[in-house]
Amino acid sequence: MGTGTDPSDIGTALSQVIDAAKATQQAQEALGAESARAEAADGRVIATASLNGGVTVEITNIRAYRLQPDELSKEITKAVNEALDAARGQAAKPADVDLAALSSRLEEIQQSSMKQLQGFMASITEAHAGVARAAAEGRREK
Repeated sequence: MGTGTDPSDIGTALSQVIDAAKATQQAQEALGAESARAEAADGRVIATASLNGGVTVEITNIRAYRLQPDELSKEITKAVNEALDAARGQAAKPADVDLAALSSRLEEIQQSSMKQLQGFMASITEAHAGVARAAAEGRREK
């Protein structure tokens, strides 16, 4: 009656898809958590920025406060912008996950799952037809 399709194979394939999606998400989260650093005002202002939205500014030398407020503001802005640019540059680097290989593997899993599901559905249809035949034959005998 069956085509030899093991329904647990579908579960295995789906688990592989979930694992691949989790790996991709973890890589994206790790990338967003990385930070970049930039200096301004001769190292007296240090800005750190990450793609997940974190920005910190540190005044490392009291002489930075001797700058005029508008000049200090420009130096802080400069450091923050450079740190954000550096963080974006890090994001452009390839991640630890090979997306081409991941996509290829997901396509393989999809194709395999479809074949398994088709076989499973064929088995169900065949079983249903057998039950219907048996029921019809049982009515004729009465």
